[in-house]
Amino acid sequence: MKALILCAGYGKRLRPITNKIPKPLVRVGGVPVLSHIIEHILYFGIRKIIVNVHYKPEAFFNYYRNLLYFYEPELLGEEGTINSLEPWLKEDYTLVMNGDTITDIDINRMFRFSEGKNIRSMDYRLQNIYTGCKILSPDYFNGNKNFTEYFDKEMTWIDIGTPKGLKEAKLKYEKLNRVRKVFN
Repeated sequence: MKALILCAGYGKRLRPITNKIPKPLVRVGGVPVLSHIIEHILYFGIRKIIVNVHYKPEAFFNYYRNLLYFYEPELLGEEGTINSLEPWLKEDYTLVMNGDTITDIDINRMFRFSEGKNIRSMDYRLQNIYTGCKILSPDYFNGNKNFTEYFDKEMTWIDIGTPKGLKEAKLKYEKLNRVRKVFN
């Protein structure tokens, strides 16, 4: 499986924070959100990761020197990015994650549930809310754009793309860090 992390947006909802830094590089728990996402993907054994960038791309290049990037001179949108990367993605399953969403979703369980089809994670409480994580099957590039919806009651996810979400994520990681200090 390969992974695509979507990081090209302007982060307008987080202004003025994102006037100087791209949203995926905003720090939560002492590290950029993108680091949380990459760590999570690596935990599941996915080593082929590409990150699309547009806004302030040099900030990504300077911080993560060993990532594979897809620079978009003009924003393509999620579907445009996926279509542009089709030659690289189409031979394998592709995990697509939003670059502004921290989650603990079990990617392996989600993949097994998909039975080899396209699948997207939905919030089990608010069933029409997409959680920023999906898996594309190779058949996606043959025109099969239908998705199975996946509801995982055990997962948590936080969209840090709004001031409210960012505050929630920072509070959560602050509590985790306090707990770690007690047990270390």
